[in-house]
Amino acid sequence: MNQDRRNFLKTAGLGSLAAMGSSKAVPGSVPPETISAIKNIEPMKITKIEAVRFRPDLKIDGHGVVWMWVRLHTNNGIVGVGETYPFTEGQVGMLKDLEERSWMGKILGRDPRDIEATWRDVFAQIAFHGWGGSDMRILTAINIAQWDILGKAL
Repeated sequence: MNQDRRNFLKTAGLGSLAAMGSSKAVPGSVPPETISAIKNIEPMKITKIEAVRFRPDLKIDGHGVVWMWVRLHTNNGIVGVGETYPFTEGQVGMLKDLEERSWMGKILGRDPRDIEATWRDVFAQIAFHGWGGSDMRILTAINIAQWDILGKAL
């Protein structure tokens, strides 16, 4: 497809509709064979959300490492891992308290194969209260962990 301004805006518009839950999808955004493979994976549920921090004493080039992972546990034993990075110790605490976040109920018990709807529902919840860096980093790490679960389940 020729990527001129008109095609770009058309694709961006369809992407926005898809993000809002419209039945119209971005053509070619997810290959049909991927959709078919996802549908063939046995349904499962997210049973636990866990935040894991790098060792605080680990240094790279003299600097502390603040990367963290979000692990999603499923009822069939698959654990998906997503990576994120907090900027401050306060955000580390926020990530460690994932289970206490008001929007975690939107994830626990959910089928991890339902990546788009999970993102949309959680974003709608956090956007209502004003979304920011740490919330989006958590949501992104959860999204990555869901894709990790899919890859392990295939």
